[in-house]
Amino acid sequence: MKRMTSIPVLLVLILSLAACGSGDKSSADQPADTAKTDTSANDNTSDNNDTKPSEGDKEATGANAKDNEKDSPAATANPMDLSQYYTSDKPIEKESDKSHILWKQGSVTLKASLGKPNEQEKPETSQVVSSLTVDQKDHHIEVKLDPRPYNVPMAALSADESYLALSAEYHETSTLVIIDLKNGTYSTLNQQLEKNGKNRLEILPTFSWSPQGNVLAFSYGLISELSWGLYDADQMKLTFMPPAEGVQSLISTSYVMWSKDGQTVSYISENPSDQMKLYRYGIADASTVKVRDLTREEFDKFLKFSSYILNAS
Repeated sequence: MKRMTSIPVLLVLILSLAACGSGDKSSADQPADTAKTDTSANDNTSDNNDTKPSEGDKEATGANAKDNEKDSPAATANPMDLSQYYTSDKPIEKESDKSHILWKQGSVTLKASLGKPNEQEKPETSQVVSSLTVDQKDHHIEVKLDPRPYNVPMAALSADESYLALSAEYHETSTLVIIDLKNGTYSTLNQQLEKNGKNRLEILPTFSWSPQGNVLAFSYGLISELSWGLYDADQMKLTFMPPAEGVQSLISTSYVMWSKDGQTVSYISENPSDQMKLYRYGIADASTVKVRDLTREEFDKFLKFSSYILNAS
């Protein structure tokens, strides 16, 4: 009896083992199906990777994002936050009377002697600049302009003291002189503008150097018909700023200011009559200009950005 009982038990064990073997085979087949599914998933991932940036693109995107972050404060800052605008930390000394003009900043000294006009220069003026010199350490530069100007009302020194810009004033006209302090040469921006087809010139009344590089922002044109531009003194390259929407020309330009990071330049100009507005351009893309109306009280706050030399004539 014991023997007969053990046989069914053995049969049960054998059947159980066979069933387990069958289950193992089913499980062994499963990875192949799973591998097929993974291949399909990998194909989709590959397609997605085609739309994702490469490591180099990621770096470029990151750099652009940083640039945008850097540009953003200057582009979006409140125009009335005067701390955003660049001013040199080098103090300016200036004095003037009926006989001379003296202007000093950093290592540069500008001197102009004023005298009486000759018969040909009368009656348009009661004084002329009889001599004009610029000194920087051991360099002495004599600036000789023909005809002789009546006054030197404005001057601005570049951030690295490589260039001096000054305005030579005549009867209802002016010339903007750029002095290269590195080699002692000078030229007029008027000549550069005329070479670029800007022949309708009377005045270049307002200008300002960038905080980095040697780029001069300025206004130019006819009296009451002004435009704006940039001049890269190192490259001798002009850039003309597009007019703001609905503005063909400006009646006057009082101030030109750069942001501290050099990413924007702002012009305060009159348009229409007796209405002062601030026009802000991005240097990287000047196609869009932001405009803000200024009250008389707001306009007066920008006086410290003037490059005028006080002159009692």
